[in-house]
Amino acid sequence: MDMEELKKAFECCLKDGADCWDCPYYRDSYAECQQKLMNGVTELLEKQEPKKPEWRIGRAHCPECGELFPRKKETQYIRYCSYCGQAVTWND
Repeated sequence: MDMEELKKAFECCLKDGADCWDCPYYRDSYAECQQKLMNGVTELLEKQEPKKPEWRIGRAHCPECGELFPRKKETQYIRYCSYCGQAVTWND
């Protein structure tokens, strides 16, 4: 779930007396919709906690999705994975 989907689902769940049958993202009961919404929030919050990159064959990869980062000289400027949004730290 990306940030835009999360915002729309959150707006749906905040409607007074509305259930999620009108929500374009969830076709479940209201409780199930709220649970999915909370899971999405938790996932996004966890990605804000910086993780160290994984090193394979001398190259840095995203610890969340495994995407390859640019060569070492550019890595010091990377703070988030451009593919999945995971925060990255280069400190030991």
